[in-house]
Amino acid sequence: MVHSFLFEWKKRWKNKRLVLIFLSAILSSVGLYILHYTVASSVEQANLTKIETDIIQYGNYLQELQLQHEDAIKFSDEEVQDSIHDSIELFEQNLKGTKAELTNKQNGNWQSIYENEITMLTNVLTNGDELGFMIAELELSRFSYRTTLNELVWMEEHNLEPFIQQTRHFRLLPNVYENFEGTAEHQWKNLTTRYSKNGLSYLYLISQSFLLPMLLAFGCVLFGQVFSRKHKNEGFDLSATLPITTMKLYTGKLVAGVTGVVLFTLSMILAPLIFSLLLADLGSLHYPVLMYELNDLGHGIFDPKRDPYHFISLRDYFEQYLTLAAALTLFLFSLYSLFAIMIRHIGLRIIVFLAIILTAHLASFGPYNPFSYFDLYQIVNGQLALDSYDGRFQVSTGVGVLLLSSILFFALSFVGFKWRAKPGYS
Repeated sequence: MVHSFLFEWKKRWKNKRLVLIFLSAILSSVGLYILHYTVASSVEQANLTKIETDIIQYGNYLQELQLQHEDAIKFSDEEVQDSIHDSIELFEQNLKGTKAELTNKQNGNWQSIYENEITMLTNVLTNGDELGFMIAELELSRFSYRTTLNELVWMEEHNLEPFIQQTRHFRLLPNVYENFEGTAEHQWKNLTTRYSKNGLSYLYLISQSFLLPMLLAFGCVLFGQVFSRKHKNEGFDLSATLPITTMKLYTGKLVAGVTGVVLFTLSMILAPLIFSLLLADLGSLHYPVLMYELNDLGHGIFDPKRDPYHFISLRDYFEQYLTLAAALTLFLFSLYSLFAIMIRHIGLRIIVFLAIILTAHLASFGPYNPFSYFDLYQIVNGQLALDSYDGRFQVSTGVGVLLLSSILFFALSFVGFKWRAKPGYS
């Protein structure tokens, strides 16, 4: 089996087109990080510019008030003097606080910023139903305040740098409890979209998309060709002439293909992580990740004031995410290996492979359907379980279902491989 693996591995990497695609994909991954880094820097600078603008405006207001106060003194208008004096004190206090905010953010003194924001959010939550933040004249749910407050407490305890958002205060935590529409939805999305310069935080942000499943599917197409034939009338592969059993030959191809997919995916992940060391730093694995929990009220019934939730560290999140991703890798490769054996034409094979994945994922809805576990982020953080009110949607169930499905497809592909290897097959 080892000889078969080495034979297939070397043969795949002799393909110049494969090497070119592999390197191009890595460069694209780095380019995507650089683009994200640029946007993050732009948003961060825009936030600082807003603070600097407020400082200038407060200074101008104070100058005008000082002149008005002098005029009031000339005319001996004590009532106006007192009113202007109160306004001056207010603007001086605002100016002092804004300058302190700018200094803290420029110097990365997040502890002081967290203390102020935690105090403000705590006051908001203790004011009964009178909440203080509006999105297009619509109130936020208490769930947003509760989760944001607990996230801030976690960040303060671990002395973490916050994500970058298009806001100066209250970096609200995005969640599924806010179901806005129209203008409010657009404002909420802009307000809660997060950016980060750090490598680990960047990986967490992109893990919320379908990027990794897409990479896995692409990797299966690249390295699943170990089971395909090069020519239409080719009766057997060169590797089939080796003095080994069909099982060892199949296993060697299988291990070579899966190893290629894993190497490809890890390279796409590690490339921006390593490159982040040149522009920023890796970040921390202690960042909090929101995990949804089911309440006792039933499907579709939410209580933002009392619904349970908890946070886990980014380290624990990645462990669960990558475990599920590994199972998904085997499932996708087992599915593609079956198509590679059954369908000769590579273009048709890829179309069928992607069409079945997309159709089955959109149509599927059940904890024991392997196609339900493509949205890794929603499985890990419990969002799919919350939306469906089905606690069976979890990482352990997904891993089991994907592995059992992989075994089934690998068995079918081996039967097809063995049948194809018979003399006279074309």
